[in-house]
Amino acid sequence: MNNVLMVFLVFVLLIMLILNYINITRLRNLEGLKTDIEKRYNGALTNASEVLWEWDLETGNFFATEKWRELMYDDIPKYMEISYIDRSHINPEDRERVKNDTTAYIYGKADCLRIEFRVTHQDGKEIWVLCKGQAIRDAIRQTPILSGSIIDITEFKKAEEQVKFLAYYDTLTKLPNRTHFMERLKEEITGASIKNSSLALLFIDLDNFKNVNDTLGHNYGDELLKQISGKIRSILRNEDIACRLGGDEFLIMLTNLQDNSYIIKCAEEALQILNNMYEINDKQVYISGSIGIAIYPKDSIDPNGLLKNADAAMYKAKEAGKNKYIFFNEYMLKGLERKTKIEGILRSSIKNNELKVYYQPQYDIKTGAIIGIEALLRLNSKELGPVSPAEFIPIAEESGTIVELGKWCLRKACEKNVYLKRKGLKFGCISVNISAIQLQHNDLINVINEILDEVGLEPKFLEIELTESVLMKSMDSNINLLNELKNIGIKVALDDFGTGYSSLNYLRKIPLDKLKIDRSFITDLTSVTKNQEICEGIIQMAHNLGLQVVAEGVEKKSQLEILKEKQCDSVQGFLYSIPLADDELEEVLQANMEYLEKNKMTKKHAFKYTALYSRMSQLKEKEAEV
Repeated sequence: MNNVLMVFLVFVLLIMLILNYINITRLRNLEGLKTDIEKRYNGALTNASEVLWEWDLETGNFFATEKWRELMYDDIPKYMEISYIDRSHINPEDRERVKNDTTAYIYGKADCLRIEFRVTHQDGKEIWVLCKGQAIRDAIRQTPILSGSIIDITEFKKAEEQVKFLAYYDTLTKLPNRTHFMERLKEEITGASIKNSSLALLFIDLDNFKNVNDTLGHNYGDELLKQISGKIRSILRNEDIACRLGGDEFLIMLTNLQDNSYIIKCAEEALQILNNMYEINDKQVYISGSIGIAIYPKDSIDPNGLLKNADAAMYKAKEAGKNKYIFFNEYMLKGLERKTKIEGILRSSIKNNELKVYYQPQYDIKTGAIIGIEALLRLNSKELGPVSPAEFIPIAEESGTIVELGKWCLRKACEKNVYLKRKGLKFGCISVNISAIQLQHNDLINVINEILDEVGLEPKFLEIELTESVLMKSMDSNINLLNELKNIGIKVALDDFGTGYSSLNYLRKIPLDKLKIDRSFITDLTSVTKNQEICEGIIQMAHNLGLQVVAEGVEKKSQLEILKEKQCDSVQGFLYSIPLADDELEEVLQANMEYLEKNKMTKKHAFKYTALYSRMSQLKEKEAEV
């Protein structure tokens, strides 16, 4: 029995030892697992891109991962109070906001803790960080435990600032753009209405800026705009704002005004800095500007209305000779509205059949033969009635519609040319005016060739007319283009000669067939001796260069006699013919052929203007009856 008991006790003891060994082994395994988990957890915290933190507001104990030192360039605080926020590296401009937002969240006045602020390192480097946190609250503790993360968002903020800059600033001049300016204008108008003060808009448009781009290139134009932007900023007060509206247009807003004295001072200073010579890459560039001024609340209480009125005043400054400023008045708005209306009419004028081509003959001063015809575009609007070419052509050029209208006019003139020649009528060439905008289109030569082929007109019966100002806008490229036209067989005439550059040097270079003396010299030809001398000089110079000369605007017999004496080749004007519609042109051409044939039969060679003038009187009477 005793032996059995002894064996049982030994067996129980053995079991206990085995169980104890198992427990010890399990505990050791658990300790190892815990250590492994801690290592992995600590590794994860260390390698995290964010700073993880916990802050016990009751004890002030603060915990943060090692990323704190890397991000903040500072030791991890073991104890922290709210006042630490003021003592830390937070940017002074952000401290109050960070403290207030944190306090508001702690006391339940905000739904979440999410703050963006700037931190300055000990080496002076500044970064943006985003701090997020949440509170752990319970029924026992009065103050919560905060925990969260801090992450570097510097690159994100830079990208955000870049997007904001692109949205609100002009990338070339660094001035505010239209969007930014209009937002500020709305704010300033609201403030001015409360303070009972006024503000002014100065709308600036550079004069002849396109010439800089055309002659020197866009790099020079861009540099000029940057220099001008700096000059404009230099004349303004801190409360004023300048803006680049687009292209070569700028806006200035002057605020807190009591009268017009500061407006005038600013406008005069702006003109002074614009009307200057700028040095760009060792080249001197001259520019000037035109300024339109509108005042709140006198001219408009609406931001867009104020801008519109300043724009209208600027156009008046352009029309008045440029390089000046003009204050808006209500009559300008009517002019701008008419201009806008005409622009709209032009865009649909071909479709609405509101355009016609009229033709004015040119006469040989000795024989009376019609040696050329000028095609003249006319607009007869269903809404406005007849609109002068002097009014609608500049609008067409500015809006770009001149390209389509010019092509239409060229085609009609060529079709008429072929039609008249097939009827056996003799008149030489029909000339068509080409604008600067048309010259800038690279396909002009192709367009002309295409029209000539389609209508079946020989190039030698087409003449292209250019003005001096158009020709000089891009001299070298235009000369190349004219040489191409000459190679095709097309004739070239220089219109309005004497009002532009009138340089013998460039006349030698330009491939021309004809000069047309501007009508301004013909008007006072009988009363101003100097005009006679100028005309004689032009005629002699042209003949020496092998060019034909046409005098425009001949309306009196006395003018004709002087031009005959000065050996002018041909004339054009109301003395012989007003611009003619299609059927009238055929009648005049037929009458001219009969007149020449009659002179030939009677062996008369002297040209008597009276016979043709009588014919034109009949046409005028017929038109009046209609």
